[in-house]
Amino acid sequence: RTRRGLGLRGLGLGLGLGLGKAGARPYEGLQVHTADPPPADVPLGRIAFGSCNHQDLEQDLWPGVAASKPDLWLWLGDNIYGDEVTVSTEYPFAAHTHRFPDGIAADYAMQAKIEAYADFVGKVPVLATWDDHDFGQNDGDRTFSWRAESQELFLDFFNVAASDERRTRGGVYVARDYGPQGRRVRVVLLDNRYHKDPWSARPDGDMLGEEQWAWLEQQLAAPAVDVQLYLVGAGLQMLPDDRAIGETWGRFPRARARLMDLVSRAAAPAVLLSGDVHYSEITDVRCRANSTGGVKDIAEVTASGMTHSWGEPKGFMGHNVFNKLGDVGAAISYFVNDILNPRGFELTQRVLGCAYRRDNLEDYTAERGFGVVDIEWGEAGTPPRVTTKIVGKDGATLLERDLSYSNAATEGSSAGSDSFDCGPLHEVSDLQRVLQKVVAIGIILLVFGSMLHVLLFVLTLPWTLLRLWTRRKITPKEKKQQ
Repeated sequence: RTRRGLGLRGLGLGLGLGLGKAGARPYEGLQVHTADPPPADVPLGRIAFGSCNHQDLEQDLWPGVAASKPDLWLWLGDNIYGDEVTVSTEYPFAAHTHRFPDGIAADYAMQAKIEAYADFVGKVPVLATWDDHDFGQNDGDRTFSWRAESQELFLDFFNVAASDERRTRGGVYVARDYGPQGRRVRVVLLDNRYHKDPWSARPDGDMLGEEQWAWLEQQLAAPAVDVQLYLVGAGLQMLPDDRAIGETWGRFPRARARLMDLVSRAAAPAVLLSGDVHYSEITDVRCRANSTGGVKDIAEVTASGMTHSWGEPKGFMGHNVFNKLGDVGAAISYFVNDILNPRGFELTQRVLGCAYRRDNLEDYTAERGFGVVDIEWGEAGTPPRVTTKIVGKDGATLLERDLSYSNAATEGSSAGSDSFDCGPLHEVSDLQRVLQKVVAIGIILLVFGSMLHVLLFVLTLPWTLLRLWTRRKITPKEKKQQ
């Protein structure tokens, strides 16, 4: 095991990935992920998880994460931001660009220097997957030319052993069992980037690739005597398919239905975990067994983000652009991040709602936070009691729920070979979906239109003042000559 102060150097290059682009830079930062795995004979009692953590922004939640004393920390993507927004004078004027080969390695190194983070992951074991920004490309997929090099950096940063299966295959998906027989949790983290089809492949596009699908089916097929609880994590939200904008599994309905069917047929209770969206929420689907009609619900807990959210942007929106404009940029950033974004987001939630929340306005929070799953074990071999909460600044509980029902067998819906169809808690008509999208587009145009007007005003103000000053200096005689 590499200890703090040493850097791993692209182990994947010589261990079967057979990859490596000229100029690709290995991770050479501090190695801070040095905690040993949880003891195999001790059942897990608490798991914490989070996402959307920008290395350039203040990271003030780590003391609270450490104070919660989890047995395991799960990263659910955007663990760093390895891409950035660049602006130009040509259409589309702004674009996300990756930062390979040097930039993303430096981003990981910067994250390792965050003292509170380094102290935490030196004591608490970590299991991680990624999403688009630590993958290296906004909304990235299998077409990203640097994906193999990005995987090597990711594995190096998280101190993944040379013998680990992730060193010899494409994708960072991973599963681990924790706890003794009869009180065992299986954590399954998916990779929804490395093999994902481009969004242009809708509606039949794939998220995982056949190799990962076969692996996932095997992970979820354990008999109830071997696994008592599944935690299935991914960067993108898996349950909601009613979002007017943004990335979710719902944009590839066939892949989403395949995932829901696999989870529904698992023999043990299962809870889904995700990140990405810059707010936190608890959502559910209702799954019906096709042969018996039996019904059960599956829950998903989204915890996003650690350094920024819609309610607490912390200067995230356009930060690398506005930072270069001095006081003017700070003023624009304040207007965009602290005035427009929170109000626009709240308006969207109130107007559009969510068919997958039990209570639309009570089951989400726009504040920054991290997730916690607490597991209370009873008699060996029986499903545990599972509760979750989203924790914000100073340890405040923002959301809380008992999730023991999630994928728990009910009459007519026990696990096995039966297939399941899953849908929202609240029925939504096609007309409602169309109206929701129209309203969402209207709100987006209102918010971003306001941003554009302010930006144009600020950028043209010096030119306008100069013109006024020049006209003021023209003499009456010059005016007459004009």
